[in-house]
Amino acid sequence: MKQYNVEINRINQVEKYILDTKFYDEKNTEYGKFLADADVAIFGYSFEEFLERTINVKKELYPGIEFEVFLKGTIGLVENHSFETNYFKQKYSKQKENNIKKLRNMYVSDVCFNL
Repeated sequence: MKQYNVEINRINQVEKYILDTKFYDEKNTEYGKFLADADVAIFGYSFEEFLERTINVKKELYPGIEFEVFLKGTIGLVENHSFETNYFKQKYSKQKENNIKKLRNMYVSDVCFNL
């Protein structure tokens, strides 16, 4: 960004916002909380879209891991997550809980072995 003559204050601000999307770190600003929530809003999307993106993440980042193991980790990740802003809580929490239930049902059935 320096090569494009962006002010150092702006660079530091952008860096801080990017770091705010780290999953388990405490966010210091409302904007940081919003960005972090936006980063994982997929948890509260329709189950079909959530599952499609979950499968794509598995294929791209964890190709050597059995889907059953990946699914178990995904369930834990989504269960332990809480949206930090009221906007995301209101918009996505209910569907997120539905997605967790559907993931759990997949985990105990043979569905996960066929993906």
